[in-house]
Amino acid sequence: QQQVLNLCRLLPCAESQFSSSEQIRLLERNVFTHPVATDALMVTGSFVNQAPFPQRMPDLLISLFDVRGKIIANRLFKPSEYLLEDRNRTVVPSKRPIQFRLEIVDPGTDALTYEFEFY
Repeated sequence: QQQVLNLCRLLPCAESQFSSSEQIRLLERNVFTHPVATDALMVTGSFVNQAPFPQRMPDLLISLFDVRGKIIANRLFKPSEYLLEDRNRTVVPSKRPIQFRLEIVDPGTDALTYEFEFY
């Protein structure tokens, strides 16, 4: 990756081309009953790009599991669906937290744990 960054200092490169989802870290996440809508959950949180370079805004996969670890529901969200501000943003800067919020259908009382992954 450092070699690519060095090359991009000499040649023009589009920041949105870089993708290193393993360097995206979830800082906080909350899943709770929606305060207004019935049969819905509110999902909020933030993540940070720990890479030393800006990169493409990741897709966010949220998976819900039952007590046995069996998947109940999952969905992949695009940045335009989860971003709180500037929904057209395509690049996540280095070291700057990004806030997100989603409203999803409540899968019921069987969903006890959840997992967030970036792609």
